[in-house]
Amino acid sequence: MNTTLTPWKNRMLSDWFDVEPFRGFGNEMNELMARMTGDLPAIGMPKLDLAETDSELHVTMDVPGIRPEDLSVEVKGDILYVSGKSTDEKKEEGKHFHRVERRTGEFHRTVPLPAAVNPDAVNAELKDGVLTITLPKVQEAVTKKVAIRG
Repeated sequence: MNTTLTPWKNRMLSDWFDVEPFRGFGNEMNELMARMTGDLPAIGMPKLDLAETDSELHVTMDVPGIRPEDLSVEVKGDILYVSGKSTDEKKEEGKHFHRVERRTGEFHRTVPLPAAVNPDAVNAELKDGVLTITLPKVQEAVTKKVAIRG
């Protein structure tokens, strides 16, 4: 019977570490570059979903407490720009706050679009703190299924 007081002695380095030692470093660098180019939201930025159908792109963004007049949606080329501001509520005299976590101030999101869209037909709607943006694709970007004859 072979017992050892150091169980790690018989293990290989690949058991303890990733087989590719730089994979984690590469993932961190990709995330950093995505933050710098606007692909990922910075801390405190409204989160969004970007979905695509055959004829449209759909962006859904959480913007609780922000009024429609305090939001701006613009499309320039293949980039969607969404900005807004939430104002600080009036602090009441005599109250001592133990915690303030609700974010106030301005935000700016830049979203690269995966397909060409018609900027004149973009529709934005705010309901219950959720901003929904519908971006119809231009005809060249619409997916068309082609039947194969056989």
